[in-house]
Amino acid sequence: MIFNTDLALERMDMYRKANNIENEIPGIDASQSSDGDNIRITKVTIKDAQGEQALGKPKGTYITMDIKNLKIANEEEIERAAINLNRELSSIISQHINREEDILVVRLGKQASYTRFASDLKLCKT
Repeated sequence: MIFNTDLALERMDMYRKANNIENEIPGIDASQSSDGDNIRITKVTIKDAQGEQALGKPKGTYITMDIKNLKIANEEEIERAAINLNRELSSIISQHINREEDILVVRLGKQASYTRFASDLKLCKT
């Protein structure tokens, strides 16, 4: 299947629609949580070769954090978004801090950019 997106979440939705799947996709786990009405966090875990083939992405956990109305958010809403982002990044970093693997953090938006965290990154708790 050819995908026009790099997001695992969108690829999963496209795969379900193309294959008329309503439930789980073999080789893939997905979970969703929210914090209020404006913050939605979705985790897609590709567990094996079957999941890799379905979504065309390597094994791993892909996290999408969707924050609605961020441009017009008040201080409290921005703080809540920052706390959620900190929690997700801290979880990822703590899993890789003693390994030789890199962590790639991508921000999508009008000005897409990326930051690569090397394995010697120190975990900072706030």
